[in-house]
Amino acid sequence: MIDTLKPLALTLLLCTGASALQTPGQDPGGLTPEPSPQEEMRPALMLKLRSGQIRWGHILDHDPDGFRFTLLSHGGVASVAWAALDPSQQQELREKLGYVDVATDELMVDVERLILVDGHEVVGVILSREGTDFVVQVEGNLQLVPKRRVQSISKGGQAPALDIYSREELYARHSAELAETDLQGQIDLARTCEQFLDFQHALEHFQAAVALDEAGEHPELLKAVALAQVKAAQQAQIDYLRSVDVLRKKGQYEKALEQLADFGSAFPDSPLVLEVKAKESQIMLARDEEVTDFVRRRWSYWLSRLTRQAAGSLDYAGAVAYAEEGLGEAIRKAVLTDVQEQYNSDASEDQIVAHWVSRSMLRYSNATYGEGTWMQGEDKARAGTEDTTAQRDAMTDKDKERAALEDKIQRFLKNQRNARRAQARAAQEDEFQLFWDAFSLSKRANWIKAFYVEYAGDYELRDHPYLKSCSTCGGRGALEMVYSGGGGSKQSSSVQIVPCHACRGVAVTRRVYFR
Repeated sequence: MIDTLKPLALTLLLCTGASALQTPGQDPGGLTPEPSPQEEMRPALMLKLRSGQIRWGHILDHDPDGFRFTLLSHGGVASVAWAALDPSQQQELREKLGYVDVATDELMVDVERLILVDGHEVVGVILSREGTDFVVQVEGNLQLVPKRRVQSISKGGQAPALDIYSREELYARHSAELAETDLQGQIDLARTCEQFLDFQHALEHFQAAVALDEAGEHPELLKAVALAQVKAAQQAQIDYLRSVDVLRKKGQYEKALEQLADFGSAFPDSPLVLEVKAKESQIMLARDEEVTDFVRRRWSYWLSRLTRQAAGSLDYAGAVAYAEEGLGEAIRKAVLTDVQEQYNSDASEDQIVAHWVSRSMLRYSNATYGEGTWMQGEDKARAGTEDTTAQRDAMTDKDKERAALEDKIQRFLKNQRNARRAQARAAQEDEFQLFWDAFSLSKRANWIKAFYVEYAGDYELRDHPYLKSCSTCGGRGALEMVYSGGGGSKQSSSVQIVPCHACRGVAVTRRVYFR
């Protein structure tokens, strides 16, 4: 579809302020020329503004964005955006000055979407379902799709008719039953031809309608003929822009932009300047949206791949340093290479970050430190959670016994933490490394991923992590070991508290949610 740019929000400088308009005789830097005698002799133009105001004067020069206007009241010059004019005068002036608007409601047709077993899809009109193949009309051609390759078929909504049929096919279908003496039929077919960008046939049928309108009941046809003549004269340019649009829909954005850049040299005096600008904006927007989604998907891919590589090659200290700094940088470089190869060879790392920041936030993923949660320390292992200490009011005797035991365990764990802090750093690192060596490859990779998403700042985290009680100690952080006398010994049994060998006293495993 040929699209138009939204009106640019340029300021209308029609006030009498010193900086907005120049009074006669003022000419700073020679930028505001005095009206020539020929200009003063021309009939003045009444400018109707969208606000309802009226100004008299002359148009000095113009471009696709607007024009410069000399006011008769005091000779000042104002820059006026097309959007500032009354809509009817805006259209009239733009047509008079050669700015052709070919925008129209494009003809749409119902299509079906065939999803193939390899994930690709075919969108078109199914003409035949007989035999072993579907016969599908796509882009003006017939395509055979083997039924064994089709996973599912669904309604595909609507698509531009020119994406399915050729222009010749569309004209043949819509003109087949037209009677030459049918005035309204000629008008309707002319407008339909405009909807699939066949302006030459549209002109012919508008002219036929004018010839049939002997009573003059349709005075608007004369203007329609004049516009159709201008559009038909630009048919080659319109077809050129249509081919650019096809490249955009196929995701070939670089080729589309290259072809669009050649438009000016192919048609140097084209009045379709606005349409060219609109196409460029449309291509850039579509590419940015697709690249943003591509960056999101490739970021996740490289996160999984690089964390697994690091888990197989780095020791504990190296894994922590990599998760804090190196991993994010490695992901950005890898995604940048993917984007440069797939979309834009001139893409920069800053652009990759911008795409990543503007990504759509989908559902949360998760990563867990697993049994390695204890290496975070108790404070970090429980960070982000609320205090869930049970209230001890109205306790039963059994509750009091449990509370006393819990207090005993907490005092024990506190002493253990104090002892761990006093432990030599080298010995502590050795303990971490021994655990890391015994950790499986997949668990190390998940630990690195959890550390990265929580502390690197590249992901959005859910407000609260999920803390699961240690399955070995039941979330206490310690175990009660009962020692009983044996072998005829008179030694009485005793209960001792020992640290949980699974969670090392932190009592939980930590899982973070990110997107």
